[in-house]
Amino acid sequence: MKTLKLLRVCLGENMNLFTFKQKKQNPFARFGLSIFLGAMILIAIWGSAEAIMKPLEESGNTGAFLPIFVGATFIVTLFEGLYKTSSLLFGCKDDDLLFSLPVKRSTILFIRIFKFYLFETIYNALFLIPAIIVYACHTPVDASYWLVSVVMILLLPIIPVALSSVIGFLVAGITVGSRFKNISQIIITSLLCLGCLLFSLNYNTAMGGIGRHAGEIGDAISQIYYPAEVYKSLAENFEVSKFLIFILVNIGIFAVMIFLLNKVYFKINSKAKKVASKKSKKTYYNFKTHKPMWALIKKELKTFINTPVLVVNSGFGLLLYLIACVGVAWKFDSILAMFNDPSNNVTFGAEDIIALVPVVALLLIFVISLLSSITSSMISLEGKTISTLRSLPVKTLTILQAKIWAAVIIMIPFLLIGDIILFVRFDFGLIEMILILLASILAPLVAETIGLIINLRHPKLNADNDAEVVKQSSSSFIAVMAGMGMSWLSAIGVFYLLNIMPGLPVMFIAFGFYVILYLCLVWYLSKAGVKKWNELEA
Repeated sequence: MKTLKLLRVCLGENMNLFTFKQKKQNPFARFGLSIFLGAMILIAIWGSAEAIMKPLEESGNTGAFLPIFVGATFIVTLFEGLYKTSSLLFGCKDDDLLFSLPVKRSTILFIRIFKFYLFETIYNALFLIPAIIVYACHTPVDASYWLVSVVMILLLPIIPVALSSVIGFLVAGITVGSRFKNISQIIITSLLCLGCLLFSLNYNTAMGGIGRHAGEIGDAISQIYYPAEVYKSLAENFEVSKFLIFILVNIGIFAVMIFLLNKVYFKINSKAKKVASKKSKKTYYNFKTHKPMWALIKKELKTFINTPVLVVNSGFGLLLYLIACVGVAWKFDSILAMFNDPSNNVTFGAEDIIALVPVVALLLIFVISLLSSITSSMISLEGKTISTLRSLPVKTLTILQAKIWAAVIIMIPFLLIGDIILFVRFDFGLIEMILILLASILAPLVAETIGLIINLRHPKLNADNDAEVVKQSSSSFIAVMAGMGMSWLSAIGVFYLLNIMPGLPVMFIAFGFYVILYLCLVWYLSKAGVKKWNELEA
């Protein structure tokens, strides 16, 4: 009975598939938005399922359909599980409270794992339910199919949960106390974002390839992944013995996982607390001094590195910039061939495209910078410590400028590497190269000053977690919208000017415009920004 009550309490926290929490938000509106987003995912998966089922039905191999979705769901659930282990198994806010209760530690671990399993089951269902229905619409099924499908929704998450938990424990055991303990979360999230982007850009090609080879893919998954083979077999010919064996196997995997993890879970948690305690003691003996500006910049850089969601959110655009530079440099001949193809009815010639490269590179630097705002979250991330920062014997403008320069230091290496790639591949003039290099410094300064001003006007100092600040705050939303608006206006202005003058004067005009804009922003920050800072209260 105590376990059930404790489980009910623990399930009330950090179980949202879609996190959008506002203090004054209507709970019915939040529930409605969750239903809407869930419905959008179900519709998208339904469309993909129909696209895969069509060629299978034409070839008479609909049996390969379920293994494909079981395999895809396994991969998605595994990656999502690796991402969620840090919040659902480690670093939980209620650790001290639970460990102080008269409850067996094995019970606490069971609650943690069961909560993790339940979250992944809900997540899993978004992908499986459309596939289950699509299969039934195209293949004759009986009542046993629906029974097997319901059980599969409950049992299929067990293996990916077990694997992600074990991997999560290994990562936690290795990185506990490490300065780079968040690197795994950053890498996993970046891979997921890149994977989603590449799939969305090549959706038609990917779906066509899956459709053409769906039979082979399904058969291969059935041979490799036991649950996929069982689901296919039971859907086509239900056998009670096979069904019961599958249930027992999964229950056994779940029990073994809890038994094994029980041996190391509390040791890792205890080690983490000891490391944190040692670190707090060491700080009393660390008296390194720096000039105020550099000390504040180092503080902001540490905040950035220790906030994985901010690293991914802002760094993803910069990473895409490097990928775009490499792609253009590598495939530029193909791009020229496309423009030279008479069937495309394109009026630009190869020489025109080559002449536009420096202008487009300059424009792209400003666009990427405007869409990769870091400072739009930096004020909000201070949270309740804002009062401590304000009490420092340092000028307010110095504190604000430190946040801007920290963000600029993070962005400049990405931009400069992209510049070098383009310089090596293309024959830029000296003045063009100088303008592009200067723009790689000016653009982050403009973008991050805008982001900081927006965050000063719309701070969120009472957020429950970093993700709420970076992903769901009005400051982040306004910064993204402002960046997109300025990017469109810049592009329209640049291409309009290209119709009436050569590229180099256009580059000077664009650069000069942003210089003037930056000076205006600095003036505004020194006046209204300082005033807003002094009015902030957590």
